[in-house]
Amino acid sequence: MPAPSVVPRRLQRVTLAVRDHELPALVEGEREPGLWTLVLLVPASGLAGTPFPACLKFAGERGLHELHGTLAANDGQGRVLFAVRAGKVEQRRELVRVDVMLPVVLRWQTTVGVRTLRTTTLDLSGGGALVVGPAGMKPGQPLTVCLALGDGGPDLLLRAEVVRVVERTRLALRFTDISDRQRERIIRFTLRYQREQIRRRREVISGG
Repeated sequence: MPAPSVVPRRLQRVTLAVRDHELPALVEGEREPGLWTLVLLVPASGLAGTPFPACLKFAGERGLHELHGTLAANDGQGRVLFAVRAGKVEQRRELVRVDVMLPVVLRWQTTVGVRTLRTTTLDLSGGGALVVGPAGMKPGQPLTVCLALGDGGPDLLLRAEVVRVVERTRLALRFTDISDRQRERIIRFTLRYQREQIRRRREVISGG
């Protein structure tokens, strides 16, 4: 069986898609190459009599990943075995970067104390953002980012660093401390936003 190039980490939160269910789970560990033990976080019915085709979805540094395989065993107590299927090991959606203006608060340390700036993003991806920032920032500057996605969830509090300064006040940021759930939430937002922009452009072109 070919080994997946990207795999979930132990205790990472994942989603198990099986029989029209999207079940949140935790990765307990890899019992053997290609065979994963998962702990379901919600009760699941209709999964007796395995195996079933299944898909394991999880967030990684480069986007959302999917391992296709089989729900190989179910102990009836919330612990299941997922076996990666040979021939269709992985699908990956790379990080999508979208041009979007969202409210964001930047905080960073200076020689005279902590400074705070309320500003906006210019673009966003699961790995970082381009924001309007203060003049004088240099690459390598660490800062804290409080980002409001406007998707009904709480604001995201992230650590980042400046990787590039564009035209003095545009800061390219890389998220340096971001959880899998936070990254997945941003990725889902950018994918949804991208689909909406494509839909609107098509409506304009078609005159609808």
